[in-house]
Amino acid sequence: MRHADDLVRALAVGEGAMGVALVVVPGLIARLLFGGDVAGAGQAMARIAGMALLGLAIACWPLAGKSGGADRARAALLVYSALATIYLSALAVGGELRGVLLWPAAVVHLVVTVLLARGRSTPPGAAR
Repeated sequence: MRHADDLVRALAVGEGAMGVALVVVPGLIARLLFGGDVAGAGQAMARIAGMALLGLAIACWPLAGKSGGADRARAALLVYSALATIYLSALAVGGELRGVLLWPAAVVHLVVTVLLARGRSTPPGAAR
């Protein structure tokens, strides 16, 4: 069982590192992986993908002797949604990338972030 934890930990580190790289230098990663460049909306999508990989890395990080899988998943989703809220909002306010779904996506991520931060998995009034 120890070897499985070591493997998961190593994979989580790798995914987390790729997530950071996609957020920080998406063009370099695209050139290295696909031999091409990304610009505009492609850079924005690469950064969102990087944020998702960071969330995945957190969700996959094994905690010795702990069974808090649901808590880890919630934490991972919270990190991803909070980062996506910040990034999409920044794009909407100051960037030239302004598709019709940019603000709605930012608002959806904000709502999800607030719900996760409050420890809820469903909107108020929704059936559980």
